[in-house]
Amino acid sequence: MSPDVDPLDAVADAPTAAARLARVFDRVFTTEHVHRLERWIILLAVGGFALHLGLISIARNLDVGGSPLAQLDRNYLHALYTPFSFILFFEVLQLILAIPQSTTGSIQRQFEIVSLIVIRNVFKDISLFESFQVVRERFAEFADVLTDMGGGLLMFLLVAVFSDVRRRDARWRTPLREISPPVRDFILRKKATSLLLALLFIGLAAWNLGLWVVDVARTGSGAPPTIDVRTVFYVDLFTVMIFSDVLILLLSTLHSNDYRMVFRNAGFVACTILIRFSLTLEKPYDVGLGIVAMAFGILVLLVYHYFRRIGDPRAPSTLELPG
Repeated sequence: MSPDVDPLDAVADAPTAAARLARVFDRVFTTEHVHRLERWIILLAVGGFALHLGLISIARNLDVGGSPLAQLDRNYLHALYTPFSFILFFEVLQLILAIPQSTTGSIQRQFEIVSLIVIRNVFKDISLFESFQVVRERFAEFADVLTDMGGGLLMFLLVAVFSDVRRRDARWRTPLREISPPVRDFILRKKATSLLLALLFIGLAAWNLGLWVVDVARTGSGAPPTIDVRTVFYVDLFTVMIFSDVLILLLSTLHSNDYRMVFRNAGFVACTILIRFSLTLEKPYDVGLGIVAMAFGILVLLVYHYFRRIGDPRAPSTLELPG
């Protein structure tokens, strides 16, 4: 992804609030900065993995008494959950940075994130089963792991299908040199929205990290945990994404009220809502609803392509960038 690829030469000539925020976005989220952040995230993932393994070793071999370590899962497999959480964090950031590029790119990122959340849960839940005997005794619970594995694999396939369908839309996307001033304004507003979402994302991450630390301290003193680490933060994130998607949908109607485009974008908002609901459901409904959201998104995009084909295929998609 290349968030510093700027087709908007008009940014410097447009002294609006959106243009100023877009300029900040371009300066902060350059390709070099994003790659540097990616390297730091990888280092943190490796460090977190090693730290988690070390804490588990301490909890297994030493008397940790009433400390928070006493509540730590003693299975080394549980440590796999930590590096995956860092990877997922970076994927969410990439989702936010993809917003100015294309609507379909943004929704694909959302699909990727929910699939990673599902497969990440496998690493957390499988740590509860240290032997085949335990699996036999608690097979009903182990079925949840199998549900996440199968559902995650199916989601992986659906993301690939959506990506393939999305590529077929390339012939209708407007070349950068042909982007009209109204569309440039729309992209400026999307960059401004993306910058504000990035700040909110960092704030949400810090807030939920603080809540988790407090919850760990309470759990160490004997109180039951109140936070589900599998969905904490991501429920709030997708709630915010619903409203940001609606905002972008409304902004798009300022420049194009084409029925096909409006319905497609509204369908994508519905996908985001379904994903948000799926994060709060019990198994297997959470995975099932996530799969329904992806399948619905694919069908919306397929019908949109068909609608364009039976209309005027020469008419460019006025609000889509290449990629």
